[in-house]
Amino acid sequence: MLTEADPPEGELELVGRITVASNATFLAQIGGTAVVYKPIAGEKPLWDFPDGMLAHRELAAYLVSEALGWNVVPRTWLRGGPLGEGMVQLWQEPDEEQETVDLVAPDAVPDAGWRHVFEGSDDDDRPVALIHEDSDALRRMAVFDAVVNNADRKGGHILAMPGGHRYGVDHGLTFHAEPKLRTVLWGWLGEELTGEELAGVSRVRDGLAGPLGASLAPLLTTVELEVLGERCERLLRDPVFPAPEGFMPAVPWPLF
Repeated sequence: MLTEADPPEGELELVGRITVASNATFLAQIGGTAVVYKPIAGEKPLWDFPDGMLAHRELAAYLVSEALGWNVVPRTWLRGGPLGEGMVQLWQEPDEEQETVDLVAPDAVPDAGWRHVFEGSDDDDRPVALIHEDSDALRRMAVFDAVVNNADRKGGHILAMPGGHRYGVDHGLTFHAEPKLRTVLWGWLGEELTGEELAGVSRVRDGLAGPLGASLAPLLTTVELEVLGERCERLLRDPVFPAPEGFMPAVPWPLF
């Protein structure tokens, strides 16, 4: 039986294109297993990230997720396909009845179970509040984002799975050496990290001197690896959810 630790083998066949993605992204199959395929050749150049390296960052994000021990990122690997080498990730089917991030009227923010992020206006100039669920699974994702310096945690990049698990996807914009954390998950800003969360960060910090660091070395620059370690050290030294830094917006656009 195939497990997430064992990538399926065989020919990668395209099923359809996922048109909402900014880079070339395809639903594909390997045998009877559904996967997401993002060929490097379909990556659009960005002014602040190296060309042709987003797939490598997606794999690096999975490796850090594994080191944390929280299964935030679905099984991810690099391999060839019809459009060349790219990132491949096991497809996950979310529960469409669940919402993890939402826009509501400011007077409709729930009293419990949700975190209020900020208030603003929608495209029709109506007041709205950005909220996200208050759950352990989403807290762990927020810690993961702080560790990998995720510059693009949109609401649509969170998959609400049956049973309460939350997967994070689309991690090409991660690991930059400069502070670029942009996320919709600011609801715990300034709150102390739990012992479990700090233990996860410690596992990443310690792993950088061993197998984790060796696995990340071909995927990231030397400076990015050094700064990854520094982010872990800072979280362990000042164990609270970090605040936005730098001149970039604190949330991605669009939010979903």
